[in-house]
Amino acid sequence: MPESGSPKDRIEALRACQQQADELIKAELARALDPKALRDRSEEHREQAEALLRFAEPKHLTHPMVRRIERNGLSLNSGLSFRATMLEQSEARRLGVFRPAWKLDNKRAAYEFIDALGVRRPKSDGKIRRLNAIDPDSPVVIKPVRATGSRGVYISYSSDRVTHLRDHRELGSWEKMLAHAGRLMSKERANPVPDKWLVEELILEDAAEHRPATDLKFYAFYGEVILVRESRRVDSGQHVTFWTPDGTIASTGHDRDPVLEQAEGPTSEQLELVSRISAAIPVPFMRIDMLRGEHELVFGEFTPRPGHFDEFNAEWDRRFGEAWASAEARIISDVLAGENFAAFAEVIGHGK
Repeated sequence: MPESGSPKDRIEALRACQQQADELIKAELARALDPKALRDRSEEHREQAEALLRFAEPKHLTHPMVRRIERNGLSLNSGLSFRATMLEQSEARRLGVFRPAWKLDNKRAAYEFIDALGVRRPKSDGKIRRLNAIDPDSPVVIKPVRATGSRGVYISYSSDRVTHLRDHRELGSWEKMLAHAGRLMSKERANPVPDKWLVEELILEDAAEHRPATDLKFYAFYGEVILVRESRRVDSGQHVTFWTPDGTIASTGHDRDPVLEQAEGPTSEQLELVSRISAAIPVPFMRIDMLRGEHELVFGEFTPRPGHFDEFNAEWDRRFGEAWASAEARIISDVLAGENFAAFAEVIGHGK
């Protein structure tokens, strides 16, 4: 493919390369899924077919190929993909298709829902304020009504010790925090933070040491937790460890952050609590972000589309895809059986 030329020329060259690769894969699949070759049941041939199906995509398959895959106990790895589902959900939202999970992306709606479930959350009066109307009380958390990836979320330990949570930047004073937030709200930015803020209790894991709560992010699929991300700031950076529910450390492909050596993992009681929250939300997936406080697990926020979802390796992309499909089936079964999602329905009807 040429590396020079106009953008249009490079795009056309990429398209041609893709078409050529697609045709080669289709031809190889036709050979691998040939009925006679599959009937011969050669172990070597089956291994070759399985290797090809591990990276082939749905667009490479015809309906007859799909039938042969099913009849021979084979599987198209990318047939269930969390990444693809996240992109599908994004396109559906762009078309205006109702996606109820996103109602809980609003912090006021999330708190209304979590209160109905009787789950502990940070104390807050729930009032939305302009930033310049907030008193510099401490210790508190100041966050925009809508925040992505902790952008614009500030921890105020005291009037002269304020931290921006997203990058853990020490701002040093309330005045510097106001200036920093002002830049985030600037209309000159592509996606400015709106001047609508909530103030809430700061949850600490160690009050004596002023150590903030450890983050536990639960990847939950309608009542079933599949993965837990434990993270904490250590020295100058964020350290992370992923856990499976049985207490095994998971290798997920997310390796941008150092490993959290002091990670404890979730307890069975914590997993049970989050599973209960997830089961009250009739959507296939929701990441439920919790804070490990000094004495209990405290609700943080709901995340319908987790950041860096594209970085999960093939194994976890598939496992999440399978979990999504299973969750959809359970939701349909429960709805047909008359399951009552009253707390969620109330938020859907009134959450703004």
